Amino acid sequence: MTIKVDLLPTEKKRFGLDPLVIVLFLFVVLATVAMFMWSKNLENQISQKRNAIAEVEKQIKDLEAQLPVLEERQNRIRKLKEQIQIIKTLVYDPVRYANLLTQITMALPDNVFLESLTIDPSKTQVNMTGKAAEVGGTLPLATISLLMKNLNDTEYFRGSSLSSATREKSGDIPAFAFTIDVAYDPQAAADPSKKPMLPGTTPAAAPEPGASPTPSGDETTAPPAQP
Repeated sequence: MTIKVDLLPTEKKRFGLDPLVIVLFLFVVLATVAMFMWSKNLENQISQKRNAIAEVEKQIKDLEAQLPVLEERQNRIRKLKEQIQIIKTLVYDPVRYANLLTQITMALPDNVFLESLTIDPSKTQVNMTGKAAEVGGTLPLATISLLMKNLNDTEYFRGSSLSSATREKSGDIPAFAFTIDVAYDPQAAADPSKKPMLPGTTPAAAPEPGASPTPSGDETTAPPAQP
């Protein structure tokens, strides 16, 4: 009986990778890298948006801080426009507003001092602020009431109203600061026959058509000429 012995080295089997596994591995790696890059991009965008929001919030705070200044400037511009309009009105219609100012001056009691006066042609209204001082035993509130009565008794003004009155001092003298609104008649103020008058006087009656004016007491009549 013959026994054969194979003395040649046995060949080992090689370990082989499945191509599909390699493809899947590469796909996972690439997907992971892509997700990482995308997340980084999103973080950058979020950071940029947050910075932009912070910048906008800062601008809003700056604008809010400037808002009172802007409102004050707008008020100043509005007042300047009103003053310009008043000046234009005074230039183009001097008689009417000269009569109004003269009448206000005549209606003021001695212990009243005006600080500002505004004529609004669009509302045919005058706004005046000032102080009434307690001088010579005259009470400030009574003086303010007298001023309103003096205005209402004229042919130019009507419906005066007291908007405010506050107690204060003019130096060491007790006084009341006041604001008065009064409407005026633009036609009467421009009428040549209606002149400003002092308080307590009545307007002179207009002469009848065709009648000769009555001579005053100062006027003298000349004697008739001798033939």
